[in-house]
Amino acid sequence: MANSGSVHGGDVVATAAIQFAEAQGIGALLALQGAVRKLVLDDVATVEQTLLAFGRRYEQIAQPFEWKFTRKDLNQLLERLEQPRPQHQLAA
Repeated sequence: MANSGSVHGGDVVATAAIQFAEAQGIGALLALQGAVRKLVLDDVATVEQTLLAFGRRYEQIAQPFEWKFTRKDLNQLLERLEQPRPQHQLAA
């Protein structure tokens, strides 16, 4: 794997992907998760080209939308996340 200084190339690409998704919003983040799952991180150049292609494609198809997430919504989400979740056991 390519190495850029003391930071691995994969780390640089992952950081760039996260920054791009955060800048574009939750829709890009969700789409990016799907794209990244399909990548093989052994080839940083391929990953870089795939992420750049994703960015260009997203810029072409992105549609603005209204999203209202209020303080009340946030508090409800935080309360739900604080609730203990049942532990599921895998079948043998």
